[in-house]
Amino acid sequence: MKKAVGKSLGIPKDKIACQGCGELLARRSLRVCEILRCLESKEQQYCYECDQYHADDCERFEKIYRSHLERDGFDLRQSLQRLESTTVEKWLEENAKKWVCQSCGVQIYLGLSRCHRCGNPLW
Repeated sequence: MKKAVGKSLGIPKDKIACQGCGELLARRSLRVCEILRCLESKEQQYCYECDQYHADDCERFEKIYRSHLERDGFDLRQSLQRLESTTVEKWLEENAKKWVCQSCGVQIYLGLSRCHRCGNPLW
């Protein structure tokens, strides 16, 4: 996965360290993410803090949202709505259980249909 992301972004795979937007903002590391750059420019941590997001008027978010929904079946808007309605700690706890291979227990990433460690189907 890192190899594919690195190739599409034109950076070495060992420089890919995405652990989610909140982590990236804390470390200010991977600056190639369009949404991260937008959040940084507005001094926000999450898209739901922006008026454009709530007005469904953010082209950046909509492009990425549609991409994940079509390619991975992942509803980014639903995930952000849950995050907005709870605490970050609770959201992280819920997602820690969701994003783990049920066969071997390794952390899995969006866009995979099989576990990168054991090869078993994820969904």
